[in-house]
Amino acid sequence: MMDISMVHVVLEQGRSSCEKETAMVFRDMVKKRSGIEIPVSPTPGLVSIGFYTEDSFAVYQKEFVPLLKEIPSTGAEGFKIKVSVSGIRKAIWVVGHDERGTFYGMARILRKIYAKNGQILYPEAIDGLSVTPEYPIRGHQLGYRDKQNTCPAWGMKEYATYIRDLELFGANSIELLPPRTDDALYSSLFSTDPHEMMIGLSRIIHSYHMDVWLWYPNLGTGYDTQEKMEKEIREREQVFAEIPYLDAVSIPFGDPGSLFPTEAFRVTAVFAQILKKYHPEATIWIAPQHFQPEPGWYDAFYAELKKEPVWLTGVCFAPWEQDSIQDLVKKIPAKYRTRIRNYPDITHNTNCQFPVPEWDDAFALTLGREGNNMRPEGMKRIHNFHAKCTVGSITYSEGIHDDVNKMIWCDQDFSTKMSARETVEDYVRMFVDGDLVKELSDVIFQTERSWVGPITKNTGIDDNYRLMRRLDAEVDEQVKRNFRYQMIKLRVLSDYYTKYKYLDDQKNECDAKKILSEANKRGSLAAIKEARSIFHKSYDEMKEEALLHEMQKLSDDLFASCRIRLTVTHHHGQSWIRGAYLETAWMPLNDYQFYMEMFKRIVKMPSEPQRLEAISSVLHRTDPPKGSFYYNLGSFEGFSHVKQWEKWDEDPGYLHSPMMDHSIYNIMGFFHHMQGWYDEFPLPLSWTRNAEVIYGTPLEATFGGLDPHVAYKLRVIYPTQFFKAVFLLQKQVEPTSATLYAGDCLLAKEIPCIPIGSDAYWEYELPPESYKDGTLTLRWQVHDTLGPLGVSDLWLLKKEENKDESQ
Repeated sequence: MMDISMVHVVLEQGRSSCEKETAMVFRDMVKKRSGIEIPVSPTPGLVSIGFYTEDSFAVYQKEFVPLLKEIPSTGAEGFKIKVSVSGIRKAIWVVGHDERGTFYGMARILRKIYAKNGQILYPEAIDGLSVTPEYPIRGHQLGYRDKQNTCPAWGMKEYATYIRDLELFGANSIELLPPRTDDALYSSLFSTDPHEMMIGLSRIIHSYHMDVWLWYPNLGTGYDTQEKMEKEIREREQVFAEIPYLDAVSIPFGDPGSLFPTEAFRVTAVFAQILKKYHPEATIWIAPQHFQPEPGWYDAFYAELKKEPVWLTGVCFAPWEQDSIQDLVKKIPAKYRTRIRNYPDITHNTNCQFPVPEWDDAFALTLGREGNNMRPEGMKRIHNFHAKCTVGSITYSEGIHDDVNKMIWCDQDFSTKMSARETVEDYVRMFVDGDLVKELSDVIFQTERSWVGPITKNTGIDDNYRLMRRLDAEVDEQVKRNFRYQMIKLRVLSDYYTKYKYLDDQKNECDAKKILSEANKRGSLAAIKEARSIFHKSYDEMKEEALLHEMQKLSDDLFASCRIRLTVTHHHGQSWIRGAYLETAWMPLNDYQFYMEMFKRIVKMPSEPQRLEAISSVLHRTDPPKGSFYYNLGSFEGFSHVKQWEKWDEDPGYLHSPMMDHSIYNIMGFFHHMQGWYDEFPLPLSWTRNAEVIYGTPLEATFGGLDPHVAYKLRVIYPTQFFKAVFLLQKQVEPTSATLYAGDCLLAKEIPCIPIGSDAYWEYELPPESYKDGTLTLRWQVHDTLGPLGVSDLWLLKKEENKDESQ
């Protein structure tokens, strides 16, 4: 490392405003980290650093131009870094291919230097570096809406700081939202009117020499009348006229917005004319995303796209698209195959485009859909799987809980050769503390591994907790107030808390079930009373309570430091699935809700024999009789029976493969029913775990060990179907068109919404020939819909009569 603590910035008269700004950003960031205020001089000194474009370098430092010829040339937005030594004089020259390249070269220096406590050390390893971005579009969406778990509480200053942080990691684009989206028009935390915020942010982004994008869905309830169209036209006239800078507009055709493609193309053509009126150079991109499109939707989309409308620039690959990006390339006209912008969901953990693979259900229950999701290795792999088909990315984000993912994605768009480790180490050095680079980076990578596999077997959770505790005892107060450090710490504490709360709650359930198993001796009412008290320990005697209080205090600190909303009650978060995950932290991680609701029913029964029979039925709900089998297909063991059509590396979005799904809305029902909804229903925790497929992918599972000489029936629970009928009260939901085969035998052509009787399961007789060799293969195939199909509990029940006798 070269000591450059006495460095000064070379900045001649006549330099461009962008070069001057780049120099000032460097000075400000170094002062913030080291306390050193770097002087500025028009001529080189003993130790100097200068930031130039190639053209200005040739004018002001032409004697050093030959040095640059030793380094590979750069393209748009690229840069070179070279150290010159002349006697006792040293200079670091950062030369951009253009003005953006100059800024990115400066940012690379900032990321690599050690700057702390009055010292600046420069790593010689980056001398001679030449980098050109691989992809021209590199950015992130930063929405100002209530659904977003952080930005609604920001003002212009906070936005400006965060946008600059993203630019330092290579972003050149920021995507805004119009004042009206699919969310509440206002948030209690808004400090600025959304329309004014959009206008102000457009100016800030443009002043940073970045591109301004606008994500603008078609939210009208219909465009079939002149009155409706005029209303939408008036809104866009106002937005496009008043936003001062706008380089591109992206339009999702679904989620939100659900127009049929013929209608979506028609109205978009009208809106394109308005856009061009005020921003003639702005480009338009569309995304064929739709959560559950009607049959023929995608065929109509591709048919319209083949017409190559003059207003259309390119296509976005977005969440909830039916086709993989490789299939999308094949289906679109050649004109657009080099104009695909990635719009990846890097923000969610489950019920999303790229669910966390092998994620334990305990995490889904406590850390939720938008818990801090540092996934550096996973994000790099997902990025690189799609990147070759794109011109870059602007990611979908709902806050700063995905902060590490954003930096990874920017770096990968800049260079897919960059290791995730290098990005994370730069992140820690740049934003947290240069003395914590290795150990805090280790913590970040371990948090990703902590989410892999059964929680009880993951010893890395404990190792990470101990490492974080040690670091926390050593760092200074400035680091402890750093929101990025606070987020990392909270995630480590949350993982550890979840593991040990899960173990405690599972023990409580085991102890309660032991008492219930003795109901014949104790009496039904006495056994239920004692079992209830044991289940209540999850609330009344929670061993992790002190840790939870520490997490809650840390969430208060985070709300103060970066305005992230981790609770609804204290921080005004919109909901549990929108980042306020500490709302569910007290929730028992066992079948508390199921047993409490069943106890209410049992104690009302008129006789002791009835109560004892009911207790036995509840206690042995999933215990198969002798010779029978039970599986929870969404569990780690149960999912091992499910056929994988493609590996995760080949299909990270599970478009063509089954996934271990954590049914987010069943989890919501599970949580709220414990709080006492009017429609209490005993909801087993197993229903939150599914083997799920989407977009018509078949679900196939194979089971061995059946006796060919015994008759069986199949019992299945489809939680999504039942949830619609019971929890959402959608009594008129149409059956799902789906075939179910046992081997070559057709068992059903549809799945009715309401299961048999008042129970939650569906039953089928298994034909003897379907398991004649002792192995049964079940295959579900959805037809005429692209909606999901999930299976949780599954029984293969031995019938009382012998199969031969029943024939």
